[in-house]
Amino acid sequence: MEINNLNVCSTVLQTANTLSLSNELIRALETLSIADWDEVSELYTALTSNNFAIDMETISVSQMKSENGPLRLLGTALLQAHFAHKIYSANGIPDPIWHDTFFDISIWCDNCKTKNGRIGLENIAWLQYHSKLELFRLGRLQFQMAKLMFPHYIPPKNFESQGIHAGDSVLMLHIPQGKPLTPNDCDQSLMHIRAFCRAFFPEYADVPILCESWLLYPNNQLFMTPNCNILSFASRFKLLGIMENPSQAIERIWSWSNSPIDELAEKTTLQRTAKQYLQSGGKLGEGFGLLRAR
Repeated sequence: MEINNLNVCSTVLQTANTLSLSNELIRALETLSIADWDEVSELYTALTSNNFAIDMETISVSQMKSENGPLRLLGTALLQAHFAHKIYSANGIPDPIWHDTFFDISIWCDNCKTKNGRIGLENIAWLQYHSKLELFRLGRLQFQMAKLMFPHYIPPKNFESQGIHAGDSVLMLHIPQGKPLTPNDCDQSLMHIRAFCRAFFPEYADVPILCESWLLYPNNQLFMTPNCNILSFASRFKLLGIMENPSQAIERIWSWSNSPIDELAEKTTLQRTAKQYLQSGGKLGEGFGLLRAR
């Protein structure tokens, strides 16, 4: 969308307030210069004029090298949220869904501060799916409309035996951080997504729901409490394949810690039991699963 004659600064700050971003983030945005806001406009135009078909990781890395780069990325994401809201409204998608979906900006700002010690946003690439109206948060869970690409670590036959083929329309389920993953909340989200798709995206109303996450790694049961929320969630899926890569689990359990295993924090029960499991030679990884019919 065109941003000519738009007061970018006031639009971004208004959107930040509407999304209930923290006072710290809003005050930091208020310190940006006219030159910074001009760059926000340029970034937004560069991203959207190509429908995000540019190297967003390179843009993020470049911006993170400058003092106000994370804030400029945050401003750009909020500008995307502002224009996405207009499309939501035009299509009758309720405002609370827009708010919940784009509140992911706040979550990833928290991650930027935890990971880099800086105020603002780093992972703007992830937010392209929200802006293109491909990803929505409905209650506890997020759902991304996508065409299936087979993961490199899973034989195609594992999918094809379930009647799923490369290029098929699917819903990829994601689990945003920040709240307990209770069975009731998951049930509500899973019911909501089917009704939401029937109303707004009928071509996705009955497609398979897939999930790729450390939460689905089967060896989690070796150190987690039986019937805990994570294992209950994992039991909803038929496992199609696994990958022994601990990075996502470490990111989620220890917030991007680079510490040696013996120095990992033990502030939570999950941290303590996972650390003991790793110290005994256990492995962490990811699983890819198909939601079972209920």
